[in-house]
Amino acid sequence: MTGNRPAHLLLQPQPEGHQDLSWLYRTTELAEQAALDAVVAPAPGPDVPVEPTTLAANLAARTSRIGLVITTSAQYVAPYNTARVVNTLDNLSVGRAGWWLVAAAEDSDPALHPATTPEGRRWARAAEFTDVLHKLWESWESDAVVADKVSGVYVDETRLHPIEHEGEFFRVAGPLNLPRSPQLHPPLFAHVGNDAAAAEFARGHADVAVAHTRVPGVPLTLRVVTGLPDADQLAQAVADGEVDGYVLRLTESDTAQFVTAVLPRLRDLGAARDAHESSTLRGHLGLAAAEPVGVLP
Repeated sequence: MTGNRPAHLLLQPQPEGHQDLSWLYRTTELAEQAALDAVVAPAPGPDVPVEPTTLAANLAARTSRIGLVITTSAQYVAPYNTARVVNTLDNLSVGRAGWWLVAAAEDSDPALHPATTPEGRRWARAAEFTDVLHKLWESWESDAVVADKVSGVYVDETRLHPIEHEGEFFRVAGPLNLPRSPQLHPPLFAHVGNDAAAAEFARGHADVAVAHTRVPGVPLTLRVVTGLPDADQLAQAVADGEVDGYVLRLTESDTAQFVTAVLPRLRDLGAARDAHESSTLRGHLGLAAAEPVGVLP
């Protein structure tokens, strides 16, 4: 393995009984200093009583380089709202946003929501949900904001386009009411596991599959590792082509040990960077800049 193909490392902080959120700030700042790709804002639950997008926006103000990935569901929220949230986070963080799409079964408490989609159609709904987000993000042309002080025109409305989406699950007229964000399409993470339908969704829509072993047809595959890992094993799995990197589920104390004990060994093996080389999450992940997918005329 060479330094040109590092393991991609994302941190998903796990609490150690803290009653406040200062541990999240500390672990995120430590992860940024260590040049990890991103931190995943955890789904709300008893140990993390915070909504992910609110937390990520807070972390955006405390960081300058590390990516910020929020968890969301396609089952219980409208695509228009999610498009606004992810777009706003990408603008606030100047291109560091990502989104992790979960199935209903992975939600922290699906009993809190009414069942909206039959089990066998959840990933079909997720696919349409993702398509709608892409259409909305592209509904503003890149030069729609003219900010002409002489004429008093801020937005050229001829460069905004309704999407007029009508599908099985959603009807959305559009356009979005926010301008394009730096990444246009912030990276999408799909948790695949052993679900064939999830893998099919990832192949058609995701930038990153989260699975134990490589998912063909997806640019990147990351494996979840819980607890302090062995550096040589991490590097070997990447060198063997099993995965491209890892989502590290670490407590605050394990994060500190990872940075001081495991990360130096990964760098010696050419499996981790010394510093961020890009200003965007797509860049951290080695993904090309997003191009419009041509969903609008």
